[in-house]
Amino acid sequence: MNWDAIGAIGETLGALGVLITVGYLAVQLRPNTQALKTSALRSAEDVVLLTEKNERYIAHVMKVQRKEKLTEEERAQTVERFLTIMRTFERIWQEHKLGSVTQYQFAQHLDLLRWAMSSPATRLMWGYLAQTFDPGYRAIVEEKVLADGAPTSSIVKAYLALDTQTNE
Repeated sequence: MNWDAIGAIGETLGALGVLITVGYLAVQLRPNTQALKTSALRSAEDVVLLTEKNERYIAHVMKVQRKEKLTEEERAQTVERFLTIMRTFERIWQEHKLGSVTQYQFAQHLDLLRWAMSSPATRLMWGYLAQTFDPGYRAIVEEKVLADGAPTSSIVKAYLALDTQTNE
């Protein structure tokens, strides 16, 4: 056997090894994709849990809207909770960019974010804290949530509808 034949066998074995590796990686991608989708669903659940845990936060924001003074502890809790909410939405935006949150799911999250940012108090906090978030996320919040002409949250519309029903 000459060196050319040995070289050809080596190249063939190398190509076969590459094909096996690519096949293995393709098989491994499926569970990873499923894990990303599961993570996106967990993000949706996180938002629901955040909403359920925010009774005090909402009470504090409403207190500010009524121009009542918050205690030092209430201010700290409110800012901490606001940051937690906004970080959760930032993570959902990142998962959307990666493709694990669908456009429809992301639109629903934007609606929730519009609700979360519907009060002057939350907009004021955003004004002070926005620079601590990813520039891409800040752009989404500014363009799709806070900009003039951005849609009003369906949650806010439902709330206002209830208000008109009880005042008639």
